[in-house]
Amino acid sequence: MSHTCSAEPERLFSYASYATTLDGQLEAQGRRLSGIVQTFERGCRESGLRLSTGTAGEGLASYAKDNLLGDQKVREVGLSFARADAQHMASPSASTWRNEGTQLSTRTWKRAAVVASFVLFPGVATAVWLIPKIYGFLRSIGQDTGIPRLGVEQPAPTPEPQKVVSAPTVKAENIPASDSAIQAYEHQSQAAGVLSNCTWYAAAAVRAASEGKINVGSYSLGDASRWAVSARAAIDETHKEHNTYKRYQDAISSVDRMPSVSSVYCSGDHVAFVEEVRYLKKDGKQLAEVVISEENYYVTQVFSGSKPVDIPDHPEVKRWRRTKQFEIVDGQIPSGQGEFIHLNYDGS
Repeated sequence: MSHTCSAEPERLFSYASYATTLDGQLEAQGRRLSGIVQTFERGCRESGLRLSTGTAGEGLASYAKDNLLGDQKVREVGLSFARADAQHMASPSASTWRNEGTQLSTRTWKRAAVVASFVLFPGVATAVWLIPKIYGFLRSIGQDTGIPRLGVEQPAPTPEPQKVVSAPTVKAENIPASDSAIQAYEHQSQAAGVLSNCTWYAAAAVRAASEGKINVGSYSLGDASRWAVSARAAIDETHKEHNTYKRYQDAISSVDRMPSVSSVYCSGDHVAFVEEVRYLKKDGKQLAEVVISEENYYVTQVFSGSKPVDIPDHPEVKRWRRTKQFEIVDGQIPSGQGEFIHLNYDGS
């Protein structure tokens, strides 16, 4: 990243998405706990025994609700960074940096102070209190660390190559042509003798990326058009279909419109596996360049820009890879362009 950026907005978006999902789950569990203990208290009839659990469940739910405000604040901070970056995409000349040196350096230090405060002290009030203090400290050491100081002319920065967001992943070439553990979907296509099916492939890719720990093909999430809905039901205890899909509650971390590596991209009646994600800035816009791999039951209807992937020793398997580009608006891709199912690969 250039010197105009002291944070990676996409990482803040990813954290906020995961954290707010956990907050919702924790609040729901707190409400559920409260109901259970109240039922237990009412039913306790042991002679001489009076039991009161107080408001443990309500306290847990309240804590989760309060924590949600802080996690939403992280997303807001990420949005502020993304907007600031979009305004300073081009690599300015040295003279431009001289004229704007105070403004750019002040922005850099303030951003660093915000990030450090929230990382060191997650409590919103404490972090806000610390921002000006950390800001002053960072400014004082700027010259020694080589980071721009206020009013000091800086050479034009050399753009760094875009970074691929790291996460456990596999490539289409390494996903097996068959997997007996995936029983909910058949590996076949409309063409005789050709193996290609988007739902089977997405399940196989997730299983491979998780080293066999996550199998969303053991029980059907429905056809491709239903995957995002079913995944959301799995993690939302208030959803009317939660009981149907709750077996995947621990495997799925969230469903949103922010791409991540090794997630499942859901669009219309199709699903695909995300192999890479790059974040770019172009014409004043923040973009996500997403590399996906896929199979397609309708093998004669290949998506535009797709390139075939050769599977060694299995010419009957038809897979493709393509790159899609999305504009990031308010921390996510626009509505109607698809959703992403994020898997809990670390098992926490």
